[in-house]
Amino acid sequence: MCMFLQRLIQAFKFSNSCGSFIGETCSWFLWSMFFDIFRLQYTENPGAFLGFGADFNEITKLFLFVLLPIVALLLMFIVALFSKNASNLKIVSYSMIIAGGMGNLIDRLFLNGLVTDFLNIGIGPLRSGIFNVADIAIMIGGIALLYIHLREEYYLKQLS
Repeated sequence: MCMFLQRLIQAFKFSNSCGSFIGETCSWFLWSMFFDIFRLQYTENPGAFLGFGADFNEITKLFLFVLLPIVALLLMFIVALFSKNASNLKIVSYSMIIAGGMGNLIDRLFLNGLVTDFLNIGIGPLRSGIFNVADIAIMIGGIALLYIHLREEYYLKQLS
């Protein structure tokens, strides 16, 4: 349990500090790196992934982007905290998802429903949407949990 809380706090601090730094430093320009593969490009996202829901009314946004994530994060926190025999990878995965979710949720609560996004990757005209470190943490944690689940399923089939 202590390891889970320690990983959660570390991931949250990193995610939150990156967004704060970029917002204060890069809000007025586009910064291209590594032959334009990586870009720092400040934006405030009123929606979710790739702007999904940006046009929803305020009540729907409050429910989908604030209340629902609070409930989901609390449930995941409880599951992670009371999981018996959870592997280190599973604990780190839960921590990354919760920390990333908290980072985005804090942005929404203190920036009038907006999330600070600033990273963009691509080659030439083929580019990703603009995202942030919290989104990366959520994705890595989710992919790791999927991997753990598939691995457990595979071993259970091997045993039967």
